Amino acid sequence: MEMLASHITSLFKLSKVGSRALTSALALALTLALTLPLTLKGQTYPAIIQLNVQPPYSPYLTDLMQPGQERIQLNINFLDQSEPSWDAKIRLSIEGNGLLLKTSRQYYQAVTLSPGPNLIDAVQVEQLLDFSKMDVQGTNKNDLVNAGRLPEGTYTFCVEVLDAGREIAFALPGCYTATLIQNNPPQLVTPQCGAVISAAGGQNIQFNWIPMHDPSIQVRYEMKLVQVPTGMNENDAINGTSFPILDWLQINSTSFTYGPNELPLDLNQKYAFQIRVVDVNGLTTFENDGKAPVCWFTYGFSTDGTIDWFCCPRFDSPSVFASLLDSTRGGHFRIAPERGICLGRPKQCHCRSAAQIPHQGGKARDG
Repeated sequence: MEMLASHITSLFKLSKVGSRALTSALALALTLALTLPLTLKGQTYPAIIQLNVQPPYSPYLTDLMQPGQERIQLNINFLDQSEPSWDAKIRLSIEGNGLLLKTSRQYYQAVTLSPGPNLIDAVQVEQLLDFSKMDVQGTNKNDLVNAGRLPEGTYTFCVEVLDAGREIAFALPGCYTATLIQNNPPQLVTPQCGAVISAAGGQNIQFNWIPMHDPSIQVRYEMKLVQVPTGMNENDAINGTSFPILDWLQINSTSFTYGPNELPLDLNQKYAFQIRVVDVNGLTTFENDGKAPVCWFTYGFSTDGTIDWFCCPRFDSPSVFASLLDSTRGGHFRIAPERGICLGRPKQCHCRSAAQIPHQGGKARDG
């Protein structure tokens, strides 16, 4: 700007010479006024950085660099054809959700650039994603390292290339913005934990769940079903049984019907089940290894001692009788114990549990 002021000062001196010289001086001053700021602000760099991050965007940054499936690609195009090679260093910054992470100076990655495009080795890019090799602002670094993941949210990843000797940037930063999504196990809908499922109408148990992950991930579901021995915890039964009824059966939808063609379940028994989601391409990490909480149900148990379903003489024989669901409008066929420990008025007795009902001969009666 001092140069511009000098030319404007000369303008007034030239006014004494003549109008033609004055016109020329004005044109020169105007040209400088328009071009000088652009010259000061503009800068030509000898390299261009291209950073690309492919979905799914996991908060576990190690997911982005799984061997053979690297989803972060860093390409540096070195434009100076007069140089056979150039020694450089690269560093990374990640900013978002009130956090700022930068590669610590001692962990800058050394690279040698050749004229033209240079695809940076995946191992070096992976080193840049290591939380333990970063300076961290906005949270405790040890907490971040122990968790191994960033909080959910939107982050901007930027890579800089520095001259190896002077550590001065010789390219504009290459940046990419992505929203990192935590991928959770499915949420169970039916049956509810602790439910009593009637055997009336035959074996027909509906399992339903809701996905809780990034929809861009290609997944399948798996289901495990076990009978719970008396006195055993549901989780112990799922993790410890040697003979599961369903051993991580693969399911390609968010529902499954355990119907009459499946192995018959024993009446009045407790069963535990678990659903898990699996990334078929192995690209991302699910919380709790994709496993939903263990749930359980009791099959065919009636709290008042009523027999809801009876097939004779074998478990796969046609039913002799069955209770109807609509006891008000459609009628209700009921067979209940003749004796038992009951509460309430006569003809409204309810037995405490089926275990308290002894086997008796003779005819059963209604009520």
